[in-house]
Amino acid sequence: MAYEVIISTDVLKSLDAVVFYLERKWSVNVAKKFLRTFYKKVDAIAINPSISRKSSRYPTIRKIFITKHNILYYEVFEERIELLQIFDSRQNPAKNIFE
Repeated sequence: MAYEVIISTDVLKSLDAVVFYLERKWSVNVAKKFLRTFYKKVDAIAINPSISRKSSRYPTIRKIFITKHNILYYEVFEERIELLQIFDSRQNPAKNIFE
């Protein structure tokens, strides 16, 4: 049974920003590839939320790499998964509230 996935406003904003950046700096095809990868990862965690590692600071929060530069943080509840944040791994690690 797949979990219901709830996408937070923060994730939607980050997703829009990443896609906009990729379209401007690379190409529409690169942006589409990123979105396909994002949704494949979301589908995978909806089926099996424990496939990724736990956050070092919060054991109820998990993280999965979308790409080598983008980490998706999410929390698993009884019947749903809440996507919390997309973090750019090139940023200062001190800015990451989940690690």
